[in-house]
Amino acid sequence: MRLAALEHLGPLREGPGLEAAVAEFERVEHEDLERLTLDPDCAVSDRQRRDALERALSLRNMALVGKAVATAALAREESRGAHHRLDHPARADDACRAVSRIERSADGGLQVHKDDGGLSTER
Repeated sequence: MRLAALEHLGPLREGPGLEAAVAEFERVEHEDLERLTLDPDCAVSDRQRRDALERALSLRNMALVGKAVATAALAREESRGAHHRLDHPARADDACRAVSRIERSADGGLQVHKDDGGLSTER
């Protein structure tokens, strides 16, 4: 998971790499987290149990955040600020005004919604 973020979510990005990152984070969510179990030693103390549970929840949260970042970056097809899309090198000033919101869909995937966030220049 860390390698996917380092390789694909840095300042230089492109569509295939972002798609690979989304796929890796989804794999972690659907395969690694499904097989995750607490060590039997956790039954010995509340502290060990708490620490193991915290590590498991952190892994789940890292996978979700990584997937959200990659999904949002994939939806933004322009270069902006420090993040440069190699496959979309031009700035799109109209797209800059859009606000991206990410929501979890009913099937557990993420959906990106864009709107002008009330920043419309129309009066």
